[in-house]
Amino acid sequence: MSAQPLSHYTKKLIAKEPFSDDDVNGLLKAYHAVHTGSTFAEYGKYPTDKGVTSYELLAHTVQIDHHPTRIVDLACGDGPLAEILLNRFHDQIEIVALDMSEGELNAAKERLQAFSNVQLVLGKADAIPSESGSVDYVLCHLALFLMRPIEAVFAEVGRVLKPGGIFSAIVGQNDGIANEIASRCLAILKEVNAEYIPHFLDIGLGIKATYTKDGLNTLAAATNCFKPPEYDDFNVIVTATPQQHFELFSTVYAPPLLPPEGKEKLKQKLLGYLESLKDENNQVTIYKPLRKVTIQKI
Repeated sequence: MSAQPLSHYTKKLIAKEPFSDDDVNGLLKAYHAVHTGSTFAEYGKYPTDKGVTSYELLAHTVQIDHHPTRIVDLACGDGPLAEILLNRFHDQIEIVALDMSEGELNAAKERLQAFSNVQLVLGKADAIPSESGSVDYVLCHLALFLMRPIEAVFAEVGRVLKPGGIFSAIVGQNDGIANEIASRCLAILKEVNAEYIPHFLDIGLGIKATYTKDGLNTLAAATNCFKPPEYDDFNVIVTATPQQHFELFSTVYAPPLLPPEGKEKLKQKLLGYLESLKDENNQVTIYKPLRKVTIQKI
């Protein structure tokens, strides 16, 4: 199937046409062709309540006890996690950085051009280009919820990891800590989606099992090769003006799919809500709840 622009998927949503897995992947590719580096823009510059960014928190998973330690950066985006790891461990590691977006990989190539021990690969998470039992760590930052079929992804991660190897991911969560402001912003988005692209929730863009401990426990257990997952919930702390918050929020997956009148409605409602919360410095602090899941191969 040839590449389609985001407008193609907006038309399908408005017409309530069925979405296949290929359509969902096509939508993601079209989104990242336009919004390259959007995940890093939303999360990479802001601290967590653990004292580091969510990318750094994930990078802390890696412990070097032999050379080279082999790492897969799953859905690497524009390369921020790989950059942290390479700056920290230098030639002690080898990284395969995998993404299905050519735009993201082109940005990663530019970011990582100074390093020779990273391989950038265009591909999907259910077909990792590594030999079985050859990888020490598989890491994934805020992309697991988009990977389909998710069961095949878990099986593939289990295939490439060595015994004792680690799979760790930063994921969204809806069964732990919550924040009133973040929850209200998401509710506003859902209200606008329901009015202009009501079919959006039906396409299953976010895989529900990745948002709960029960779901992740089930996915890990189904592989018959992982120990029970360990969890660490935390918040990303974003202090910004209402306009800056809106700009960050408006580039997540649903807003770019809205028709122009829907985008304007979202802007009015979100800015109206956030303006009511700003302090004397025109700032609003939002705590965005995330989770680190870490799973060891048996």
